[in-house]
Amino acid sequence: MHVRYDALIDRWSRRALDNPSDVGEFKQMLWIEIARRIVGFRYDPNRSFRRWLKTLHSSRIADYRKSAARAARRADRYREYAGKLRRIDELGPQPGECTTTSEYLTTSNEKRKSLDTERLERAKVMVQARFRNRSWEVFWAISMEDRSIRETATEFGMTYAAAFAAYSRVRNAFKLELERVEAP
Repeated sequence: MHVRYDALIDRWSRRALDNPSDVGEFKQMLWIEIARRIVGFRYDPNRSFRRWLKTLHSSRIADYRKSAARAARRADRYREYAGKLRRIDELGPQPGECTTTSEYLTTSNEKRKSLDTERLERAKVMVQARFRNRSWEVFWAISMEDRSIRETATEFGMTYAAAFAAYSRVRNAFKLELERVEAP
C-alpha cells in the first residue's frame, strides 16, 4: 500500500503545505494514522478508497496547520514572557547583597530601589500565593534554575506531563500578573 499511495500522498502534501520540510514530518504522521485506521477499514466497492484517503489527508492537514499555529503562538508568548523574566537578571544584584537570581528575589525590599524589581517581586508574591508549594517549586526549577522539565519531573516524583502542566499554569499566571502590575 505504501508503494502504491506514497507518491500520491506526497503530491497532496506538497500542495497543501508551504514549508517543504514539513512534508516529511506530516507524511510520517499520516502513515501512522492510516496504519491505525486501516485495521477497521471495510472496503465498499461502491465507494472510492482514494476518496477515503483524501478525506483523511485533508482532515489531518487541517489538524497539522492548527497545531503549527498553536505552537507558533505559544512560542511567541513564551519569548515575550522570557524577556520579562530576563529583566530580573539584567537588573542584577546590588553589591554585597547576593550572588544568584533566587537570592536576589528573596532579599528584603529595603535593599532594592528599582521600581521594576518591586513590580516583579509583587507579581511573584501574588502568583506564589495562588499555587501549591509544589507547583511553584516546579515552575521555579524550570524557569529560574534552567533545569529541564524531565529532570524536574523526576526530582518531584511527577510525570513529564504533570510537571509541564504545573509549570505552564504558574508561568501563565505569572505572565498575567506581570501585565497587571505593569499597567499604568
